[in-house]
Amino acid sequence: MQALKFLVGFMGVVILAGIVVVAVTIYNRTTKLAEPAAFAPEALPIPAGCRIADLAGAGRRVWLRLEGSADCNLLLVVDGETGALVGRLGTAAEQGDVE
Repeated sequence: MQALKFLVGFMGVVILAGIVVVAVTIYNRTTKLAEPAAFAPEALPIPAGCRIADLAGAGRRVWLRLEGSADCNLLLVVDGETGALVGRLGTAAEQGDVE
């Protein structure tokens, strides 16, 4: 009978320890989700006289369509997590590739 009382008490302690471990794990994981991601603001190379006409998101990328003067027909691709310019799409005339 003495061994059974010891075993029941020991299992109670093990169950309580397991509950504490689960509670601490849940707390740690939820607080890590609440931390803001590192985001370094960057100045986007938007030509003078241009303005953002449209904005669209695709996965981690943000697409900015510029409008304004003739040299503003551009699409800027920005990484949504870091804010860095990933690419720039335009016609060959705007890029200076046409002779």
